[in-house]
Amino acid sequence: MMVMEQCARTVKNVWIGGCIGVDSGVAFYKMRIQRCGCPMIDLATDIHSLTDFKRRTAEFIEQIKQTGHPLVLTLNGKAELVVHDAASYQRLLELMDRVDAVEGIRKGLESVTAGRTRPVEEVFEEIRREHEVPG
Repeated sequence: MMVMEQCARTVKNVWIGGCIGVDSGVAFYKMRIQRCGCPMIDLATDIHSLTDFKRRTAEFIEQIKQTGHPLVLTLNGKAELVVHDAASYQRLLELMDRVDAVEGIRKGLESVTAGRTRPVEEVFEEIRREHEVPG
C-alpha cells in the first residue's frame, strides 16, 4: 500500500508518443497524460522467469495488485510475456483509444491547415447523387 500512496502524491504530466523516440521525430503523435512518478516496470522486482511465476503465482498476483506494475516473464532468458492486472490493462486499452482519437484529430486539423477540405453541402450532394437519395 505504501507504493500506491506514494504514487498518488507524485502525479505529474508526462508526454507519450505513438512510436519510440518522440524527440527524434519518429513519433506520429504525442499526448499528455497524468501518471505517477514511479516506473511502470521495476527492473529489480518486475522481471521473472515463467518457471518462477508458476511456482509463486499467488505471490506475484498480490504484487501486481499492490504495485499496479505489470510483470515481465522470461523464457530461456528472453522476455516472452507481460502479465497485467485487469484494471491496469483496461486503463492501457483506454489510453490507446485516446491516442488513436488524438491522432485522428491531428490528421484532420492538418488537412484543414493544408486546405484539403470541401464544403459539407458539396459532399452531401455528392453522396445523394451516388446513392440516389432524394434531396
